Amino acid sequence: MINSELDDFKFQLAITLLKGIEIDGESTEHLLELIGMKGQMLRQLVMCADKDDVNTLLDERAELDGTTNISKAEKRLGFISKDIKRIDSWIKEYVAVQQIEGCNGICGGASVITIIENIRIASDLNDNEPEENNWK
Repeated sequence: MINSELDDFKFQLAITLLKGIEIDGESTEHLLELIGMKGQMLRQLVMCADKDDVNTLLDERAELDGTTNISKAEKRLGFISKDIKRIDSWIKEYVAVQQIEGCNGICGGASVITIIENIRIASDLNDNEPEENNWK
């Protein structure tokens, strides 16, 4: 916040000078470091940005680092949770009936082995991310 007319004049002069040299992103980042505002600016931009935009940037950063970010891990956990619920349902049905007649280990279109393989794939964060429409 500008506190005086002199400070406002200096601020406007700095802006005019910076625009005159067509300052780029790296130079702007360096300027923010020099005036001790890089961390505050980063936080302010992230907190005001659209969550999807931030997640997209985090995905890009994770890809550069060769890691998995939180949003991808959350998506995989959603797949795992879905499969655990399917197995839980199958087990409860089996226990209630005490046998599975005509099922031969296949219930709801997927075998228990397939569901367990889905969980293994989703749990491997170094594997390519499973797509929901390809999920068995």
